[in-house]
Amino acid sequence: MELFKTWKKNMVLYGLKSQIGTVYRNNDRTTSFYDVGNFLYLAGELDSRFWEDFVRKYGLDYKIIISENTNWQDFLHRKVGLNSFTRYSFKDKANFQVEFLNNLVTHLEEGYNIVPIDNHIYN
Repeated sequence: MELFKTWKKNMVLYGLKSQIGTVYRNNDRTTSFYDVGNFLYLAGELDSRFWEDFVRKYGLDYKIIISENTNWQDFLHRKVGLNSFTRYSFKDKANFQVEFLNNLVTHLEEGYNIVPIDNHIYN
């Protein structure tokens, strides 16, 4: 958990503090993976052997893999079968102006629709 102490992501900080999920470390404790739900956070030094062992043992089905370390990010971008995408951050509190948003929806011009943003629309 020491390798995550500089992280600012709420899911990581709260999850580790609350002992939610599982932390995996390599033998010399220079690399840690924090596995919580569909998220896998990678911290510390790049250890490709530890990565391969983890993937072989646990798999990556439905995992969103995140690292603040550029070495890990570069490594992940080179891995065949992994898709990179932009996601929105989680905030402590959402500040939606519900009345304003509802008003926009009710006054849409004919022929316009509101749809979820998917990979096709985003790119």
